[in-house]
Amino acid sequence: MSNAMPRRYKRQRGAATVESAIIMVVFLMLVMGIIEFALLIFNASSLVEATRAGSRYLIVNEPLVTLDDECTAAVSPDCGAGECDALLSRMQRFYSPLTADNLEITYRCSSTGYSEAFYDIYEVELRLVDVEYEFITPGILGLDSTLILPDFRSTRLSEDLDTVN
Repeated sequence: MSNAMPRRYKRQRGAATVESAIIMVVFLMLVMGIIEFALLIFNASSLVEATRAGSRYLIVNEPLVTLDDECTAAVSPDCGAGECDALLSRMQRFYSPLTADNLEITYRCSSTGYSEAFYDIYEVELRLVDVEYEFITPGILGLDSTLILPDFRSTRLSEDLDTVN
């Protein structure tokens, strides 16, 4: 009988180590998932703030394009040609990976106001498109870790673009 007890304990040796290793892997995956999700939410919040700051910049500064006096069509600048460099550098303060390819800007006439207005009111719309987010953990493991984020959009009225003193 004295030999039976030690034999059972010999079979159990190392079981706690194996169980701890399995639980540690699951726990670390859970913690890394929480961190990745928090970083994704932080970056999405940064993109919202960059879009807001960019639309504000477009309102308080001169238009990036010549606006149509007849107000017949929407007008968009060519950000790929460097017309949006100042705007882009302002927005990159909030989210540095932004490029000119991510910006879509549209100036159009607004239906806001009344018919005897002394000046035209334009809408300025700024959209961030095809912004990619790179996950950290899958990239370390060599997996495809890129996520295309949804478009971010901000539309503001530009009452101070063409005012009469």
